[in-house]
Amino acid sequence: MKRILGWAMALLMCTSFAAAAAEPPVLQSRQAVLYCAENGQVLFDQEMDTPAHPASITKLMTALLVLESGIDLDQTVTVSHDAVYSIERGSTHIALDEGEQVTLEQMMYAMLLTSANDAANVLAEAVDGTQQAFAKHMTERAKELGCRHTNFVNAHGLDDRLHYTTAYDMACITRELLQYDTFLTIAGTQVYTMPPTNKQSEPRSFWNKQNILNPQSEYYDPSAIAGKNGYTSQAGHTLVTVARRDGVTLIAVVLGDDKTGKLVDTTALFAYGYDQFHKTELSAQTIVQKAEKAGLSPDADAVQAEMILLPNDTQTDALTYTAQDDALLVDAGAGDPLLLEVPQDTVPTGAAQAEPKEDGHPVPGTTEKAFWIGAGVVGGLVVLVAGLSYRRARIRKRRRISWMQRR
Repeated sequence: MKRILGWAMALLMCTSFAAAAAEPPVLQSRQAVLYCAENGQVLFDQEMDTPAHPASITKLMTALLVLESGIDLDQTVTVSHDAVYSIERGSTHIALDEGEQVTLEQMMYAMLLTSANDAANVLAEAVDGTQQAFAKHMTERAKELGCRHTNFVNAHGLDDRLHYTTAYDMACITRELLQYDTFLTIAGTQVYTMPPTNKQSEPRSFWNKQNILNPQSEYYDPSAIAGKNGYTSQAGHTLVTVARRDGVTLIAVVLGDDKTGKLVDTTALFAYGYDQFHKTELSAQTIVQKAEKAGLSPDADAVQAEMILLPNDTQTDALTYTAQDDALLVDAGAGDPLLLEVPQDTVPTGAAQAEPKEDGHPVPGTTEKAFWIGAGVVGGLVVLVAGLSYRRARIRKRRRISWMQRR
């Protein structure tokens, strides 16, 4: 009896531990999100749509526009007066001088590794001519990427009342940036040395400030592939980190944290995402069936299979599906529902089909034939009605003549 009770207690403890392990982490950051880069799935949300000052994680958007512009990073540019003197002197910089000759690649390393604000200004001017034009470009591009509450007024992230974003929006920006191998190469570099220039006789070395990417740090994560940190008095500590394990790329964003908390929180987010979720696939056939059941009209030939992350104790048969415009919301019971864009069948049921064509001309015997058949039917009816009318008129005339003769 005691043995049975012992087994029962052990089973209860294991069940309780499993339930506790599946609980989302408790963070000290004000805003946070854990986001899957492969499908846009949100696994964890803590005020992710609340606008906040981003500090230097802004530079991820700057890097994206530089890479999207297609500008040659080997190009040499001259540092302008405004690039040097428009930033606060107490902020992070690499002591660029007005008139200094530098390459855009050097500025990318300086901006992403050591978070140099003057380097960000140089890059902004190289892409759009002025810092103001570049800031407008940043905001416009953010909207195109699906960012919901973002407005940028500079390329570096120093505090401004009108410079803000959200944890979710930063995840969307980072997701787009991951398409560029150049970004991953730079962001994953531990140290970069910039050679002397026409204004500086000594080389300058830039060290990667991302503890999670540093093998010497207690917070090192070997699956981390990129990151960017930030800090200002108004923003607090901010951090965007990307990790990749077994074909799943997760983006962790924390805003309004402290120096150590951003690392603890990020580690907890990755542990939650990778330990408590498993990867599976929704087949194209399943998506079509669920979309039809939800009231959509999917184009079965255009729908493709989709990867989804599910809690470890959840299988695909437990998912719920809801239509939202031309999309399908897939709810796994944890995190936010996954929004699947479902290609719609644009030809309504019973609609007239396009006439067959040969060499750009209608095939004889299709539309033309139908037209003449229709015309013949209508013509026949007209002749019949006219004949009946004529006959009636003749009968009436005969009757009238007969009546006149009888009188």
